[in-house]
Amino acid sequence: MPAKTDGGLEDKPIDTQKPAVLNRQLAFHLTMETYQFIEQLKRHDARISGVRISVTGDRWAQLDFHELVQLDSSEIGSAVEMLRGLPITTNGQVTVSSQEIHFLTGQHLLDWLNEVKTDVRPGEVRQ
Repeated sequence: MPAKTDGGLEDKPIDTQKPAVLNRQLAFHLTMETYQFIEQLKRHDARISGVRISVTGDRWAQLDFHELVQLDSSEIGSAVEMLRGLPITTNGQVTVSSQEIHFLTGQHLLDWLNEVKTDVRPGEVRQ
């Protein structure tokens, strides 16, 4: 069954040509998971919003972005490296969380869903 968008009373299939937003809170708490997520965003030409980037440990640093700010994989990677470069955060875990993922097309969303082996729930996709 194809993934569907929230269409009010009735769900509609995701339009592969239109931009798509997945409204799902995601959080990655281990450095390896975080870097894998950043690579997935790059492969699927996606941006995230509602972003929090942290380096945690004995001492920590954190960046929180306004919910309307969208960051791509390169911008997230730059922010992570900036935090890791601070003298207070040399050995901590890198974490990233987001509220939404923005895809150029519904096909990019479908490809990402296939890669991470998950489905959408009613109301999670806007087009």
